[in-house]
Amino acid sequence: MNDNKYIEESLDMSDIELSEMEDVLKIMEQSDELADEEITRLLNDDSCMGNTKDLFAVKKALDCMNIQVPDADREWDNLHLAQSKTQERPLKPYMRYLMAAAAILILAFIFTWTRKGATQDEFEGKYVVYKANEQARDIIISSDQGNSVVLNKQKVTSLGQEISQTDELAIAYHQMNTNIVESHTVTIPEGKTFKIVLSDGSEVWLNAGSRLVYPTQFVGTNREVQLEGEAYFKIHRDTNHPFIVKSGDIYTKVLGTEFNIRMKSSDVDKNVNSYTACEVTLVKGKVSVYSTGKDKNITLTPGMQAIVDNKTLSFDIKEVDTDLYSYWKDGYFFFDDERLESIMKQIGSWYNVNVVFRNPSHSNIRMHFFCERNSNVSAIVEQLNMLQKVHATVSNNTIFIE
Repeated sequence: MNDNKYIEESLDMSDIELSEMEDVLKIMEQSDELADEEITRLLNDDSCMGNTKDLFAVKKALDCMNIQVPDADREWDNLHLAQSKTQERPLKPYMRYLMAAAAILILAFIFTWTRKGATQDEFEGKYVVYKANEQARDIIISSDQGNSVVLNKQKVTSLGQEISQTDELAIAYHQMNTNIVESHTVTIPEGKTFKIVLSDGSEVWLNAGSRLVYPTQFVGTNREVQLEGEAYFKIHRDTNHPFIVKSGDIYTKVLGTEFNIRMKSSDVDKNVNSYTACEVTLVKGKVSVYSTGKDKNITLTPGMQAIVDNKTLSFDIKEVDTDLYSYWKDGYFFFDDERLESIMKQIGSWYNVNVVFRNPSHSNIRMHFFCERNSNVSAIVEQLNMLQKVHATVSNNTIFIE
């Protein structure tokens, strides 16, 4: 639709419609925070909400046209004056734009900042461990040829006929009789996990905030991939072609087995340079773990875990319960004697909600906590409260820890 035409049509308001808008303004201007009953009344008023939606659509059109927004108070006065003179002479197009912007500013910005102000007041003087963001949470697959697709918005086959999407959160590569090989990268956002079946039949589950670089076809002596973040591997056995996972300066070499690799970080941001250690946990079979230069090589048996310091490349070997390192791929959170701050950062990141500690000392409480990732936030908070170590509530897209 033509933007100018849409704006002009959206501004053909009757006296009744203008009066409804003024009612909204009076409510907003007379109270620092809208009462729940007023919000309910406005939301249930189909006529008022319809006009508001139209105005927001106009604002979007104005944004696209890069029209400068005028002074809200001055132009609202102009709106009254122009409305009274509508019958005397037609409005010029630029005045329609000004009036639209003014109305939108008053309706949208006052409402938005009133609501945001309440949330910011809640944060003031509190210990915030995670802030929700508006970043897109799309799984993106890209090739070294410069092509990319956003999964479930574009067809994955546009990257090659050897790829198929098996379900919403999984794709599979098929072995082709060709020597043409591309390097693909899949990037997983926070709040999602993803499964890839590689061309040799090996299965890889990627945790939230992870990235995997891999070839569309395996050729040559080794089958090699690069990992950032965390992944669970179930490798198709091929004694003639070892499978190698490169994680920073750490290499994990297998013939056919199941294992989990997690690059541990002290930061929320999944930046490869921030990783402090690489954790390799063997579930089945046998793996060989070594660092750059292969100056030290450790062989793990099932139930063993190697933790390699990224700076010193020193190894720490211990026995673990391997189930604890595969729960995430099956859709569960499992925290084993972790600080509550770390737990809540991960939960906040997964659900994209703010997390605020009203009592900062509670962030150091250590807990064992198990819950389903597909539960809603309220259910997670309810389970947390059942442990009776802290009291948590949910309000305005924020988890508050008392």
